[in-house]
Amino acid sequence: MASILVVDDDPILRAIATDILSDGGHTVSEAENGREAADAVGRARFDLVITDILMPDVDGLELIGRLKKSAEAVKILAISSGGSFHSKDVLDWATAVGADGILSKPLTRDRLLDAVSKLITA
Repeated sequence: MASILVVDDDPILRAIATDILSDGGHTVSEAENGREAADAVGRARFDLVITDILMPDVDGLELIGRLKKSAEAVKILAISSGGSFHSKDVLDWATAVGADGILSKPLTRDRLLDAVSKLITA
């Protein structure tokens, strides 16, 4: 299975995603913002990074840009509820900066595992 980094400033969402992915047979690490995620990617190899877009410090859009410049082999799944924006707009921005896939919150087990499966087998 895949080595996955889940990046979200919401600890409950990180825990839910980690549980779903771990139960699906994946090895999962967590980061609470883009800065921690960039550091983690610098220290370890991941097959997939799942990142929220709207986060403090380094947001998901900046993280996607950094990863595409430094770790082109890693696939990126952007997730968002949109916050004060419409989630489709936020996820369109993520695609524009290089996300390989998008998924709107709330996450469900089947939707998350399906999106992950499509990206890691592509």
